[in-house]
Amino acid sequence: MSGTKRLIYLFLLIVVFINLSLVPLWAGDGSGGGKGQPLAVVTSIPANGATGVNNLDAITVTFSKNVVYMTVRENNQKCFSLWRGQDSIPVEVIMADDQIEFDKRRDIIIKPRQPLQSGAAYQLEIAPQLESKSGVTLGEKTTISFTTAGVAANGGIESNQQSPDAVTLPQTEPSASDLTAALPASGPEKDDVNQANNPAQTMETDNNGPAPDQLAEKANKSDGKSQKGPFITIAIAVALIIMGMAYHRKNKK
Repeated sequence: MSGTKRLIYLFLLIVVFINLSLVPLWAGDGSGGGKGQPLAVVTSIPANGATGVNNLDAITVTFSKNVVYMTVRENNQKCFSLWRGQDSIPVEVIMADDQIEFDKRRDIIIKPRQPLQSGAAYQLEIAPQLESKSGVTLGEKTTISFTTAGVAANGGIESNQQSPDAVTLPQTEPSASDLTAALPASGPEKDDVNQANNPAQTMETDNNGPAPDQLAEKANKSDGKSQKGPFITIAIAVALIIMGMAYHRKNKK
């Protein structure tokens, strides 16, 4: 291998290794758009305003960004509370490991620790401190209200009560099949939570900003691109090494 070719080869190798070292800076963090994109509730099961909710084992809330990453996991565990009127219902907050189940990085499951009463109104409150992997917080309290099927013990259906400072998601009129509580159709879940019969309905928390479903779609595209970057760079490095070895063998002959 001539001196000029050797210098060119070494220069290319240096460029590739520098590029590899900078991959974390440009590959994206899987949070759904970085700090420039707001954090919002995209869907919930049951949907906000749902009535006649039957066989509810858990509530699933899907956000527009990664909310289960290890740096925000402990904080987000404390951001959910379930209420029946003025009574607090103990809950278990379940999050997937985004390093193993990457497609569930935006889902949080809230499982009541006691059976819900028939014909009762419940409110799930999400604290404004809920944070995404990129450091963006929800910013304001969000409430998801629903009523269980059946007749209340006092002979009537209880009415919803919520804090005056809470942001209530738009109410929808779901079909009977939508009322069955379950996990999003993103894949099998190990927790004992029912599967959803239909996709959850999209909701907006800020009419002046982009719709949460658009944020989620944009985040998915960003995540897809970020996963390809390192593999392309490594492939280039391997190709250059093979070329260098071929030149070296040829020169020996």
